[in-house]
Amino acid sequence: LNRQVVVNTIEDAVRKGILALRCIRSDGSEQWFWHGAIDIADWEQIAEAWLPQKAKLTSVSPSSVLPDSLKGLWPADDRGVKLSELYGWFDGNHCFEEETMPGYPPEPRPIPQADYTFVQSAVSTAVAGGAMWLIYGNDSVFKEKPTAIQLDPDAMLYKPPQTLAAIDFLPASLPSAWSKDEEPKSDVASLYAELKTVRGKPWPENIFLDGLNSALGQGFIHVASGAGRIDSLKHDGKKGLIIKHTAGAEPPPEKPYGGRRRTNMVTLNVSDVQTLSDEIHHITKLLAGCDPVIEACISIKPKKNMDMKEIDDFLKKIKKEWKF
Repeated sequence: LNRQVVVNTIEDAVRKGILALRCIRSDGSEQWFWHGAIDIADWEQIAEAWLPQKAKLTSVSPSSVLPDSLKGLWPADDRGVKLSELYGWFDGNHCFEEETMPGYPPEPRPIPQADYTFVQSAVSTAVAGGAMWLIYGNDSVFKEKPTAIQLDPDAMLYKPPQTLAAIDFLPASLPSAWSKDEEPKSDVASLYAELKTVRGKPWPENIFLDGLNSALGQGFIHVASGAGRIDSLKHDGKKGLIIKHTAGAEPPPEKPYGGRRRTNMVTLNVSDVQTLSDEIHHITKLLAGCDPVIEACISIKPKKNMDMKEIDDFLKKIKKEWKF
């Protein structure tokens, strides 16, 4: 076989979690890779391939603790798992399930052994990167680094939370948070508390504020006194809100275009896009004859004086008219 074919096959096996890889540097230090990308140049010159059941990892990739990497252990629905339970999966005695072919029974694949501190570090990075959601008591952590206290063994881990649309803040969705006045009134803290009650868990503050500010910007809700963004629950929790008749009680339904039917709008992180890539053949098979089209948009928080030309050039390689 061509040498590069063998290297590519090993790399693919590491990414899928079928093999573990140990890279020993010239200074004697080591780094392990399992169920994730190999980010060391020329790794094939210094690496050892290991069977996962024989490996003891000294570093764990954030991608290797995600639901898509540990199928058969993570619940298939939106239920979460305790952090302590996730630690237990890396005791050297557990397996995840790999779907080798559509329609075929999944294959059990051993999970290597790793000390809980390395698993904890991977979880922390995954939460900070928006690939995982952590809840500990009333603390809801997403797209920020959890504290040592929040990384308690009893903390619950979930798939990334859904973004919130304007309709999710209105009386039809959060009835107990609004007054029964002709023009319903509430405040920021009441909306957040009722959302927790309705959804069964505290939503991340950043996602809550983004959704609420979007509803304010679209005119579905108004600040009762003054104007401006809602910046934090701590400082703006008492800020009054009102739904005026002129704003309309419900967002207008999306009009069909060209006889096509759309899904609802969701936000995909990089991990979700990878999952979409893996599953797109199943989706197109189920939608055979329906001419499915994916509408894509990338949103960012731009840096000061950021030059967008280079990224626009990359986007144009995918679709000529795609740009920021």
